[in-house]
Amino acid sequence: MGYARDLKIAYSLLPPPISSTPAKYWTSISLLLHSYAVGRAFEIFVEVYGKRYEDVPESQDAFLIGFIHDMGQKLKVRGRSSVEKLRSWFEERLQNYYSNGEAATFTDFLFTNPAETGKDPLYPARFWTLLQLADEIQGTS
Repeated sequence: MGYARDLKIAYSLLPPPISSTPAKYWTSISLLLHSYAVGRAFEIFVEVYGKRYEDVPESQDAFLIGFIHDMGQKLKVRGRSSVEKLRSWFEERLQNYYSNGEAATFTDFLFTNPAETGKDPLYPARFWTLLQLADEIQGTS
């Protein structure tokens, strides 16, 4: 398991608007902990249960999807004008870990939150139930 890798990715993706401005029900630390815990749980679920299927992401990709699942939703509190800035900020940082095309795909997950919707065209619905489970488990702890 890549705990050090995941922490490095998580820290580098926490945008300044979150890290400097707490909102009513969350702080930068609580969002980081929630995002990291969901990302790690989702990564483990994909490693364990995803082996039976070919249409699941690599474990590092699963961590990233789980990590960013709530961020776009939380940052929309800052207004629509910041959405495009957020998208380009994330994509720029993701390019440290992924090629340009992959970075853009993951940036799209910022604003879809398949943990709540249960759908996204990139992967089948049964895959998103693992993300929903990771989010629910973390939310109860």
